[in-house]
Amino acid sequence: MKHIESKNMSIVIATVAELTAGLIKSMQVEDPDFDAGLANPLLVVSDLKSLTSSPEELLMVCASPNGMHTDVTFESATKEAAEYMINQMPEGETSPEATAWLKKQLPTLPNQEDSSCSGIFMQVDDNPVFHDSLPARLGLV
Repeated sequence: MKHIESKNMSIVIATVAELTAGLIKSMQVEDPDFDAGLANPLLVVSDLKSLTSSPEELLMVCASPNGMHTDVTFESATKEAAEYMINQMPEGETSPEATAWLKKQLPTLPNQEDSSCSGIFMQVDDNPVFHDSLPARLGLV
């Protein structure tokens, strides 16, 4: 797993296997006061398993504030997706820190035409009372 946290955006790049294991782990916390980072982690796990081509497929999870909520998206981590975030997003949506970090990740990302990419894009519901880092929301720490 790789990640960056900036003022207006958090990005995690991890495999489907890492993400599903983290989300399952986050659901198994026995603390009654614990609030999972996503509103329905079990549904996210189910969707990831059915929509992706392989447990080793790389996904990019992005979280950005949107009013009182956080928009959280899962998508195939490809050069094209990263280049879109670097060059095509409305000005100010991708922070300079995230842009620099994504540029460093480009050589390690597959092309969208690669057979290991399912080309998914999925927006999920965030739990607004959970204010931890994106890796913690995903159960990766």
